[in-house]
Amino acid sequence: MMKSKLLTLTLALVVVDLSSYLNLARSQFSANQSIVSQRQRPLIGSGRPRGEELGDAGSQNRPPVGGRRPPHERREPAGIGRPPVGGRPPQEERKPAGTRSECFDTDIVEHFTPLLPIAVSDSGFSGLTLTRHPTFWFYIPYKNTNISYGYFSLKNQNNTVIYDTHLKLPETRGFVRINLPTNQKALEKNQQYHWKFIIYCQNEDPNDLSKNVQHHGVITRVELTELEAKLEEVTLEKRLNFHIEHNLWYDASTDLDKIRDRPHTWRKLLKAIELENLAQEQIAGSALAIEESEF
Repeated sequence: MMKSKLLTLTLALVVVDLSSYLNLARSQFSANQSIVSQRQRPLIGSGRPRGEELGDAGSQNRPPVGGRRPPHERREPAGIGRPPVGGRPPQEERKPAGTRSECFDTDIVEHFTPLLPIAVSDSGFSGLTLTRHPTFWFYIPYKNTNISYGYFSLKNQNNTVIYDTHLKLPETRGFVRINLPTNQKALEKNQQYHWKFIIYCQNEDPNDLSKNVQHHGVITRVELTELEAKLEEVTLEKRLNFHIEHNLWYDASTDLDKIRDRPHTWRKLLKAIELENLAQEQIAGSALAIEESEF
């Protein structure tokens, strides 16, 4: 009992000491977003992935995998912010961009969306993380028969791809995780990274990659080494409360498997990100990387 009280007191003191750091990080993060949104070009692949524009002049003559040329224009999601623009409900603010909305599937509970609060800038969904190799969670409502594959990419502030891969999606609809592998370069602290996740719909013409839905967003890593170790020792709900309070949205859903099994904690997370209508949805599993040789 005494050890538990000391641990709680220690965590409280550390949180107080470091709150100013997090507040500063969030301020810098918000200020940088406007800069990123001004200079951000549509987030595209590195030349390797199929279905993405080529990112540099030297690679423009290099065909994507399988020799398939992608469309030359990708429409980014419309500006999405809080409160909803023009009085639109939150569900409409989450609607993904794409040439064919919802992969022909009309029987959906919620739009394809990241497990993040509604975005407040044109940079897309955003949040902080303490993690060097974070996990990205999405809700995918589509039937497996309507999906061909996914594509995920992550770029740094210099618009350089640090990770990208094609993905095989789970058989059932639900919450899907995408992990940044530990053998990939870790996120640097106090740096913004821009991610994009595209789902390609099934198409009778395999060369036509125009039918897709997509979301994009920003993630920034902050570093609180001492606090990270202590957070692992407190209860799941206390850890979630801390993540929500400090806009550590990517970390809030890291333990989604455990959170989903605790009704009170589960409802608290969904309420915080305004996705309470997904309370009955299940975890579908992980999106698995597809080797280029498989295309």
